[in-house]
Amino acid sequence: MDGDNFFNSSYPFSPSGPRVIKLAAYHQELNVYEKRQLFPDKYRNFHGGVINVTSLEHTPHFMARVETEADGTEKTIMYGSDGMLLHAMEDKLNFTSYLMPAKTWEEVLQFVIDRVAYISPVYWELVPDHLVTHDMTVVYENAYFAFSMAATPAKPHWSGLFLPLANETWLGLFISWGFSTLALALVLYVKEKDKVSSMFGAVGVAGYDLVATMLDQNFNFLLPISATGRIMMMSWLTFIFIISSLYKANLKAYLMMPSSPSRAETVEELVHIVDKVTAENYLHSTKVFFMVSDYPPYKKLGDLMEIGYETSVGMQTAVDNKRSAHVDFLKHMNHVLVDKFTKPDGTTALYIGKKKIVHFPACMPVPHDLPFLPLLDDIIMSVVEAGLMEKWYNDEIEIARRKSLKKQREYRETLLKNNEMVEVENNEGGDGAGSLTMAHLTGPFFLLAAGAVVSTVVFLNELGSKIVYCK
Repeated sequence: MDGDNFFNSSYPFSPSGPRVIKLAAYHQELNVYEKRQLFPDKYRNFHGGVINVTSLEHTPHFMARVETEADGTEKTIMYGSDGMLLHAMEDKLNFTSYLMPAKTWEEVLQFVIDRVAYISPVYWELVPDHLVTHDMTVVYENAYFAFSMAATPAKPHWSGLFLPLANETWLGLFISWGFSTLALALVLYVKEKDKVSSMFGAVGVAGYDLVATMLDQNFNFLLPISATGRIMMMSWLTFIFIISSLYKANLKAYLMMPSSPSRAETVEELVHIVDKVTAENYLHSTKVFFMVSDYPPYKKLGDLMEIGYETSVGMQTAVDNKRSAHVDFLKHMNHVLVDKFTKPDGTTALYIGKKKIVHFPACMPVPHDLPFLPLLDDIIMSVVEAGLMEKWYNDEIEIARRKSLKKQREYRETLLKNNEMVEVENNEGGDGAGSLTMAHLTGPFFLLAAGAVVSTVVFLNELGSKIVYCK
């Protein structure tokens, strides 16, 4: 109240700048004449006023670059999915953002807490510690927390010999061979007893011949004469013809198929194979969240986390140290992986675990009791419901992919000029894709060596037995 005459209100934003506006006149007769709304919504229109915001670069959500205008003035351009959300707020509420420079994420958050900046236009995970010092906007993002580690190169393995058939198929084949051996041996012993000396001998003959037919050999001992034996042998030959045809048809593909070594895909596996886990500065509250958790893998992860690594630095540390991992939000790591850790040949030195560590609701930090927070929440929900957040994110990922493809094309063009393309094509599965190398044929050579060892042992045993018999 201004003396005994008027009700006034301060408008921080108006067409003419900050000013005090009369709302109503007060008369001595206690009659109030309202000239304007007594409780106006002051923040639906900022009339082009400037609002301080603050953030560091956090791809693909918030990035900024400085451009020079035609008149020589510099203008800060903010982009990324959260940067576009900030522009939507600017358009709706008619304000201009000024990006306050900050050196660390702690400084970013302190600007918000001290009300020096009103918005940090990048999502933060919603954990209890944050609500103590500042407010948060409405939740608009599902922040999946994940980890990345160095990828062990996939190489052909001798186990490719067994991959054309599933484990249960191999078991079924072994059982079928066993029953067929016993059945054929029984037929030989009963129907053709004059050709075998004992049941044990019949089993040896039958088993040997059935194995020979598996390897496309002829019968080495006795072809059954009886109708029962011939029917059984015909059934076995038909069966093994189908199985061996399918096996040989897929053998080359599985010999050439790289065998991926076992690697950690869950947080439970991660905490048992790494010595440290790097993380960004802004994840200190997340570290505390894990350390006070009752779930043992989360608690151990919190103990292993080392704060203070930028995402690119932490991921490079994981590449250099195979017993190190980096944790961060999935979308951010995906963008960094595509942008900075994709090699010119299209491969990556890192992988991201399949199973996410935890899911956080995420939103923007704002000071306590921000008067226009409900208006910001309305704009955020409108943008989310329109599907624009996901579109803006996908746009940034697509830009990073195009940059990566451009690097790959330039890399290949350079190799073509230097006549090095043949080697690259061989490595990438080009013209040399049909060539089997020693790496692919480890299995057959292993079987040959194993057979040589076994035959040598048998030979020495027979030689020893003969010497003892002669004495």
